[in-house]
Amino acid sequence: MSKNLLTLILLFCFAVSRAQTVSNVNFDEIKATINKTGSDGYSKLLKRASSMDSTLTAPDYKILYYGQAFQPTYKPYSNAMVLQPAMKLYQEGKVDDALALYNTYLQSNPLDLRAIYSKLSILYQQQKQAEMQPLMVLLKNLLKTITDSGDGKTVKTAMVVMTISDEYIVMSSLGVKPEKQALTAGSCDLMTLQPNNANLTELYFNVSQPMATLSRMMK
Repeated sequence: MSKNLLTLILLFCFAVSRAQTVSNVNFDEIKATINKTGSDGYSKLLKRASSMDSTLTAPDYKILYYGQAFQPTYKPYSNAMVLQPAMKLYQEGKVDDALALYNTYLQSNPLDLRAIYSKLSILYQQQKQAEMQPLMVLLKNLLKTITDSGDGKTVKTAMVVMTISDEYIVMSSLGVKPEKQALTAGSCDLMTLQPNNANLTELYFNVSQPMATLSRMMK
């Protein structure tokens, strides 16, 4: 992604939210909320996100993002299978085909930060600002949902992510780059950061949900 687009996203989004504990994401509570709305409640929220509904609230985004854990379609390690072909099409100059593939994928996976970020990169290069705006809003709200889950300074206040690739989108939005990665405390990625203007040296990401899914897949 170009430096100018990254700057645009940094301006459009936000700084790290004030410290909150990982327990701010109460998965039992989220599951109970989803169950209360019935079998199609979450699907309706997902459709609203897919249609770039600007009336979605912060609680809606929290249920959407973390509620993925309770959906049969939750596959935190599968997005590369679609995203790599889409980027390959773009690199071959087949811009419309690449965008069509992203659009199809995002219709059923509107919360995939990597896909949103990649599509934004193409739209930016093509100077399609009008199409960028709703995607920027969606990205901003999903990123805020993650940073609201913790400040990333310790294991106990790690930011909670639903896919490993989301860590990299969060870091890009904060204007930092990882130097090395290490799994710590059993369920956290510790990212040691390159020198940066944000004066951040490391960030913790809680990856318990994708790890639990991977563990189930390997049984």
